[in-house]
Amino acid sequence: MGWWLAALVSALAALGCGLGQRRQTRRLSQLLQARATSVNELVDVHATVARELGAGAFREHVKLSGTIRCGTPLTSPWTGQHCVAFCATTTALVEVQEQTTTTDSDGEQRTEWTWERRDEVLNRDQQQCRF
Repeated sequence: MGWWLAALVSALAALGCGLGQRRQTRRLSQLLQARATSVNELVDVHATVARELGAGAFREHVKLSGTIRCGTPLTSPWTGQHCVAFCATTTALVEVQEQTTTTDSDGEQRTEWTWERRDEVLNRDQQQCRF
């Protein structure tokens, strides 16, 4: 009775993987077929569609490209270069020794020492400016 259950679970997993792959393939195809446009063109098209069909009727896959500009750029803390956003995190790898003492049914105690590695965040700085 157990082998057919395993076969059924395997078949369902294969079906799920196939459906997931087909969905991802469709998404990739949509991204590859998306036309390149500017933000101004996209805003104009959206306004036209919203005026004629309603605000929720606009849906189109596009590729946006351009140059980000801002009046007062930030300075990256690590490279010193100008940027519009950054996230800097400083972490420390800490090893902690833990002691565990157990007592068996005969009353004998046994002590084990284990080491555990942990990441501790020392500093996190995240900034962005309007662009």
